[in-house]
Amino acid sequence: MSSSIHIVQQVPAWWLALVAFLQGSILLCWFPFIILIALVCIVAMKKPSKHRQID
Repeated sequence: MSSSIHIVQQVPAWWLALVAFLQGSILLCWFPFIILIALVCIVAMKKPSKHRQID
């Protein structure tokens, strides 16, 4: 356990900042896709209910 803590202490702060930035940018890149998938799911859920009302 002590060896893993020592390795973490050797990691420079800029590397941690870069990793955090990359994780944030990945989330920002995926955010529009998540919204698009959510909209598609909502539309797909609404279509059958309208179809049932017509029937």
